[in-house]
Amino acid sequence: MEFNTARNLGFAGAILLVLSIIIGLSGFGFLYVVGYIIGVILVLRSLHYLSQVYGERRVFTYSLYGILIYVVAVATVLAMAVLILGPLGARWVEEGMRPGEVFAALSASIIVLGLILWLGLVAGSYLLYRALSLLASHSGVELFKTTGLVYLVGAATIIVAVGALLIVLGHILLAISFYTLKPPEKPLAQAPTHSTITIQATYE
Repeated sequence: MEFNTARNLGFAGAILLVLSIIIGLSGFGFLYVVGYIIGVILVLRSLHYLSQVYGERRVFTYSLYGILIYVVAVATVLAMAVLILGPLGARWVEEGMRPGEVFAALSASIIVLGLILWLGLVAGSYLLYRALSLLASHSGVELFKTTGLVYLVGAATIIVAVGALLIVLGHILLAISFYTLKPPEKPLAQAPTHSTITIQATYE
């Protein structure tokens, strides 16, 4: 993969993240999920190559682990919601629980699930901040670090509306960061190809 291709993949992925949110707000939930997943994959693919270019594997590993934490947190919350809310509804119908008891149990469940999701978002965003900070120091594009910080603050304040807005802003800044990224002055050393190895073996 060429440097410009990797940069364009990251830019396209970040733009797709923004467009997916707009599509989701328009009521197309399925397209939002599909577009968002594709956008994340494109960004990760770009970061994987850039981590090789700058000789800093942590740019990719931190990003990958951060995304995995997001996924695990969401999956855990969804699974727990089914396991908790399903039996709660059944008890309400079968045992005739009082509305006050149902409300208390439901409120406690929502708080616990929300806390798990919030902790997952903050932990994943912190790793993403670490990854983008490393990329900023190696590429010279400090906007990457700012983007990571915006993601982290957005995750920490997601319980209020400003958090969601900051995450959207982070996607926009990520796209700008990729767009302004310049090729490194020192080109990446290419791994020896099969033909090169064959020639070397012949001379030996």
